[in-house]
Amino acid sequence: MKRIGKIVTAVGIGIMFFGGMCDADGIYYYYLIAVIALGALVSLAGLAIMSVELRRAERRKACFYFIRRRDRLDADVEFIDLDKKIAP
Repeated sequence: MKRIGKIVTAVGIGIMFFGGMCDADGIYYYYLIAVIALGALVSLAGLAIMSVELRRAERRKACFYFIRRRDRLDADVEFIDLDKKIAP
């Protein structure tokens, strides 16, 4: 997903730069502004995809370390039966 986000962002920035280099008169000027705005929205969508992927990776890492920590803590515990007396 991170690669897809980078590709989408690059396409959006490319559209913005290409639209910025173009020259238009009359009604085509409004079309050019719309294309530049579309490029900006596409690049923002790519950034959103990358941020979502980053949050998902952090959550996966946190769950992985939580599970490993819990296993390590449970390995040190000795369970005592309730039927046995601890002190006379």
